[in-house]
Amino acid sequence: MASIIKKVSRRASHVIVSGIQPTGSLHIGNYLGFVKNFVKLQDSNTEAEKFLFVADLHSNSVKPKHENFRYQCRKLVASLIACGVNPSDTLLFYQSQVPEHAELAWHLGSVVTINRLSKLPQFREKSNEDLDGVSPNLLTYPVLQAADILLYKCTKIPVGEDQVMHVNLTFHIIEVLKGLFKKQCFPKPELILSRSPRIKSLSDPAKKMSKSDPNQHAAVFLDDSEAQVLKKVKRAMTDSTGEKVRYDRENRPGVCNLLEIVAELEEKTVEDVAQECSGLDSLGLKLRLAELINETFRPIQRRMKEIEEDEQYLDTVLVRNAEIARETAVNTLKEFKEIIGYDQPQVYFNKLQGSG
Repeated sequence: MASIIKKVSRRASHVIVSGIQPTGSLHIGNYLGFVKNFVKLQDSNTEAEKFLFVADLHSNSVKPKHENFRYQCRKLVASLIACGVNPSDTLLFYQSQVPEHAELAWHLGSVVTINRLSKLPQFREKSNEDLDGVSPNLLTYPVLQAADILLYKCTKIPVGEDQVMHVNLTFHIIEVLKGLFKKQCFPKPELILSRSPRIKSLSDPAKKMSKSDPNQHAAVFLDDSEAQVLKKVKRAMTDSTGEKVRYDRENRPGVCNLLEIVAELEEKTVEDVAQECSGLDSLGLKLRLAELINETFRPIQRRMKEIEEDEQYLDTVLVRNAEIARETAVNTLKEFKEIIGYDQPQVYFNKLQGSG
């Protein structure tokens, strides 16, 4: 395997932080909407510090996971590396292996009201469905998200449109702390909004593609076989007009969804792709898309298999990267606790030992 880690530079001009939940296999919407964009960000910001964590604490905001959880976490790490995340350039680690995430979230929670948290979209949506089934962790999920960002003094954060309101809570916390302590406790990061369209379900183009969709044909997953990809794409909802392909979001949403996936994979505008496909019917478009997905996923799947089989490599990446991430996290938390007035005898003891 290639070099595993690179020592974090304390003089980096930017700090990029992001996380992804280990809630099942990555689908093509995750790949195009997050993973591919993060890899581009990684490769174009060579002088920046990059932190990418598997958000295993966030995954337990509803119910504790069981025996498959460990497998899902490791598979996600293997998938990310196979897609181009470079653990010698980006610190890739488990959120739960850096306990300062949870401790900072606890401190930040004291400056956020329940009223503000209860108005955020994720909690509002879930609580409307079944309030008795909602845990306090779901309510405070955005506070942990703020801690994830601030713990590494993030200056740039890649984010999808559906998470902007949650990230705005981080900005609110930064301003509240500044007002309370009369100093800038944390930098305010710049949002890097994903320009990729939100890939829709293959079975219902009115819905976002989701790992949890009960319809097994609604999403194409990174580990699907080529036959499965072809079957799912051929069954994708389009329309029965018999017309040639054209981009018409209002009247032909299914066709548009497929065109947008092709455009993202080929890194073209959807208008150019629609023009190229204007001589095809819906089946022709589906066949082109299925082949394109398989061409894209083929080398990724080979690399995933190699990585998953090398348990020692995965362990080394996760342990060493968490250790390095924790160096930054410990320092940030120590500085913040000093600002808010905590007695930290170990800090002063270490200083005395050093001066002796």
